[in-house]
Amino acid sequence: MRTHGNTATRDRRGIAMLMALAVVLLLTMFMTELFFATGLELRAMTTYKESNRAHTLARAAFQALQAGLLLDEKEFYKGYRELSKFLVIGAVPLEDGLLLELEVAPQESLFNLNELGNLREQTDQDFVRQEIFFHTLEDLELPAENPDLPPELIPAEVIQGLYATIWDWLDAGDEEYIGFAAARGAEAYSYMAEKPEFQVKNAMLDQLSEIRLVKGVAESRIPWATFQKRFTALPRNPSGDELFGERINVNVASPEEIVTFLKRHKIESPLQSTTLKDIQENINQYVDKAEEIADTLVPTELGPDGEKKEKEREYLSMKDILAKMKGLGLKENYARYIFIAHGEYYRVRAVMEVGVVQARLDAVLRVTRNAESRKGEKISVIWVSLQ
Repeated sequence: MRTHGNTATRDRRGIAMLMALAVVLLLTMFMTELFFATGLELRAMTTYKESNRAHTLARAAFQALQAGLLLDEKEFYKGYRELSKFLVIGAVPLEDGLLLELEVAPQESLFNLNELGNLREQTDQDFVRQEIFFHTLEDLELPAENPDLPPELIPAEVIQGLYATIWDWLDAGDEEYIGFAAARGAEAYSYMAEKPEFQVKNAMLDQLSEIRLVKGVAESRIPWATFQKRFTALPRNPSGDELFGERINVNVASPEEIVTFLKRHKIESPLQSTTLKDIQENINQYVDKAEEIADTLVPTELGPDGEKKEKEREYLSMKDILAKMKGLGLKENYARYIFIAHGEYYRVRAVMEVGVVQARLDAVLRVTRNAESRKGEKISVIWVSLQ
């Protein structure tokens, strides 16, 4: 009987120990889950606070840039270039965050796609825009479809196809653009198979990113950064009768940018209008002297390393620009078709980081300036995105 009693006691003790272990295990699991959930909530709260702070700092930087752009443009860009040098090395501390990227890019020298919707097909203006559009992309190298092959120049038919489909996206008509033998436009029926289906806009672009919807843009394999550096979507010129829609700001552009800009405006299409033909011939003379013009507008000197560097730049008024063109033997009045002394439209891009969160700001601004004081009188936000 004693043996039986001892066995029963041992059994009860074993069961109690198992129950205790089970309780401990359950408590451990519960506490682990509690700590994990609490950690997630704390991390989420921290991320939320960091996100709010990053967006607040991005908005503050945007307001500061607007205030800066209302000052003398030349002085603003002098300070902007100094800040850009620091950003090349690393991030710039801003209160309790870091400014990772900052770009303030003039827009007048870029090809304004909205001007295409202001033209009539197969006219002198259309032929001119075709050529400038082509020159804007013709030097672009695209990665080959076979990764083992080297990059290749963008095919001419791809450029023509993009011109045609973007034209149809912008113009108010419903007939395909047929300005090329090997490329056609794309009207409503071309987009019916899209998922989800959408309509051709047939109106001006509100912002450049809308062209990602246009037939052929994604298929072209052109990097989006390239579109942003070569094209813009500004309000149309109301008159719509000018040969060139672009102007380059000689007070902020580098010599290389001036040369590139001029060479994109070499026009060889036979034009019918006597007035436009005269403008074409004189602008082509500017193109032929592109390097000489750049050296005249932006004086350079040899640095200690033997490389060219810009001298301290003096502000050039339009009167100064005309005089310098005359000194080069060019008809100075035609400089007004391609040069400006101060800017009006700017694309602003900034990336702010707080903790592990980044805020990305993208915007286009318009600054109305006093021609004499060069200071801004009014600033308008064309569009802004903060993510």
